[in-house]
Amino acid sequence: MILIFANNAATTLLNPITVTTPTTCTLAAGTGSLFPSPAFGQYFILTLTNPTSGANEVVWVTARSGDTLTIAVRGAEGTSPTTWIAGTAASCFPTAGTQGLFVQPDQLQDGLWTYSTAAGTANALTTTVPSTLTQLPNGFKLILNSAYVNTGAATLTITLGSNAPLSYPIIKGNNLALIAGDIPIAGYPMELVFATAFGSSGSFVMNNPATIYPPTFSASQLQQQYYTYAVATGGADTLAVTIPSSLVALTDGLQVSFKAAYANATTTPTLNLTLGSTATGAKTITKWANAALNAGDISGAGYICQMVYSTSGGGQWLFLNPVIPVASSPVTSFSAGTTGLTPNIATTGPITLAGTLVPANGGTGAVTIPVNGAIPVGNGTNYTVTTITAGTGISVTNGAGTITIANLGISAYPGAGVAVSNGTGGPWGTSLATTGTGSVVLNNGATLIAPILGTPASGVLSLCTSVNLGATGIPTGVLGVSNGGTNSGAAVTQGGVAYASSSALLYTAAGTAGQVLQSNGLSPPSWLSQALMTVGNATNATNATNVTGSGTISGTTTGVTKAFGTSDTTMATTGFVALEIATYAAPINSGSSFTNPGYQKLASGLIIQWGQTAAVTNPTPINFSINFPNSVLSITATAVNVAAVSISVDALSVSGFTAYKSGAIGFFWMAIGY
Repeated sequence: MILIFANNAATTLLNPITVTTPTTCTLAAGTGSLFPSPAFGQYFILTLTNPTSGANEVVWVTARSGDTLTIAVRGAEGTSPTTWIAGTAASCFPTAGTQGLFVQPDQLQDGLWTYSTAAGTANALTTTVPSTLTQLPNGFKLILNSAYVNTGAATLTITLGSNAPLSYPIIKGNNLALIAGDIPIAGYPMELVFATAFGSSGSFVMNNPATIYPPTFSASQLQQQYYTYAVATGGADTLAVTIPSSLVALTDGLQVSFKAAYANATTTPTLNLTLGSTATGAKTITKWANAALNAGDISGAGYICQMVYSTSGGGQWLFLNPVIPVASSPVTSFSAGTTGLTPNIATTGPITLAGTLVPANGGTGAVTIPVNGAIPVGNGTNYTVTTITAGTGISVTNGAGTITIANLGISAYPGAGVAVSNGTGGPWGTSLATTGTGSVVLNNGATLIAPILGTPASGVLSLCTSVNLGATGIPTGVLGVSNGGTNSGAAVTQGGVAYASSSALLYTAAGTAGQVLQSNGLSPPSWLSQALMTVGNATNATNATNVTGSGTISGTTTGVTKAFGTSDTTMATTGFVALEIATYAAPINSGSSFTNPGYQKLASGLIIQWGQTAAVTNPTPINFSINFPNSVLSITATAVNVAAVSISVDALSVSGFTAYKSGAIGFFWMAIGY
């Protein structure tokens, strides 16, 4: 820390402080400005004095805010923390400690503050220098007298005054670790400068290493692979290697060789390479095309491993010379797809597969060498290699990798029982005139010619545009409904009516004059005479003129109560007419809702709607039960049990209206429209 001063700054304490008082005190009002204001890393000396007893205490002040001081150290320079009352003298005057901090010429020349003798070991030096610093600033210089000759990379642990020791690597040049002999003899003066640019928290840069600087290859270094070879440390699967280098990161193609101390035990060992003083982190070691190692690929202590770094896959070390003895890397299994081949178990050494690969694994299961035109044909288990056999009118030509199939034309049909025309009038064969069964396929436009077709007992005609169904050779059987037939062999009756059963079209018998065809539901229809027709409860016992109303209805009534003095004929007439009216002249109910509100639809299209509304205030919106399809013809409203009131209608539409009344009253309403 840097000591700052003020000229003749003196005042008194405003408030008392005790031995246990926190690290603040307050000066007399308005006197704080007499004292310095320390910045970060600065302080001034404040002396508290009892003018009566002469007792005093020296404290370090590291900050001031107005009249309030922040005290970092109590009882400095051999004094003791004391309780001080308000009015105690407080001053900033020179003390023995402040005077002792001044560098005198002899101290400067003797290097009291910048020179020290190292202790520790050859590669792990230690030293202590007088200082009030708590951490090393960038550019801190030190001449260090070493007591050893270094044998490799080195570090320095420095203690600043009474503060905790701090440890940093010693490097040279652009972040190069020291090599053996850079500190050549005991007593060698090392010129060190602290630099925060190197390492994770800084490094000491040695300006006067004994080896060649900047670094060049000597013959011995080249022969010894000085920059690319080292002895590995760490564990069997967590290797660590350090080489001299100014690099701070791994690059593609970087090579390193090292002597191992152990055989690897896992398939994923790692290597952490330190470049100078920069550790690059553990990276997995692989071999070949990113393959995992086998246990024992690093055979053991003393094995020289050659590595090349690759940034592929997130970064990895490629092992160029893994140990792959036959005994340690056997074939442990075969992948799926080798059923039928031998060997099919674990083995070692060169492998020759023999046998026949089955179809399930992409093979044929066949051992026959195919001839020209041969093809594999499945036999239920494997494949049989065979060739296509030519047939009547078909030729097969087999070549190397080719099969040619040609149609030579059919001159005679080899079967018997059917003869057909070839569409031009010439028969295909003259020995096929006998009757037989089977399928006959004709080309478009071909015509069956009798008697060549003969009379087949059964068969299927396809691709035929016309068939001669003349007087001779008519096919027998029943044509289905789906093909335009009746699916029935019933004869047509003159005067009969066709009707459908569940599977065929049939015909009724012929009726007699004046009869009416009556439906019997799912049963066949039947003819019915008028004398047997029943209309309601009145039975018509005369002729058709009675039904049409022209003539006299006679007969005996059935189901009609006769009044006194009324004849049967009169009752028959009356009952029939009443029946006609009741059956055919009744109005049609097109829909209704007998609720409040409600509606009635008439057959003519006229709609009547009504409703009753409770006593409410104005205005009163009313919605019809249903919308009028076209228009409202009339609407009325009448008060409920109230006289001398007025009701008016507004906003009339097909869906409703709004009522205005002379008071809060209920009312009936009715609307007519269509």
